[in-house]
Amino acid sequence: MLVVIALTSAAVMRNSLNADMISQNTRRQAQAMQAAQTALGYCEGKARVDDPAIKATYVKPAVTPSKKEYWVEFAQWTAAAAAVTGDSPAPSNAGQVNVPSDILTSATIEANDPPRFAPQCMAQYRSVPGTTEQVVVVTARGFSNDYQEASGRTQAGSVVWLQSVLRLEK
Repeated sequence: MLVVIALTSAAVMRNSLNADMISQNTRRQAQAMQAAQTALGYCEGKARVDDPAIKATYVKPAVTPSKKEYWVEFAQWTAAAAAVTGDSPAPSNAGQVNVPSDILTSATIEANDPPRFAPQCMAQYRSVPGTTEQVVVVTARGFSNDYQEASGRTQAGSVVWLQSVLRLEK
């Protein structure tokens, strides 16, 4: 009888641990999603600004048919994943933009558990086939607080990628 009680107790503790792990993973995924949404909104806002100098800093030119879009090239993101320190945006010839830390603190990201890596975004013009119109493709990625990478690849934690397409009025 004692053996049965011991085995039952072990099974209950194991199930409890699994439930904790699932809820922790869900929380980290939600943190990464929230960070990615903040980055997406940040770059969308910069793409909508009427100032050409700001747009030149934040929105990359359209690519030629023989070249991939910037967001597809992983090398455009590797100078990224900078620690959250209030980094300024990347210059116009670089890939991603790290969202400044003051934007993160004003967003609804948990103040008591801030991300270790700044969310990133990238905006680029894209020609619309069959027209002279251009849209802006905004790609963002956010990280969970336990995100770890090695050689630019996720080793632990969560990373969420989001993308939107903006049609800007002229």
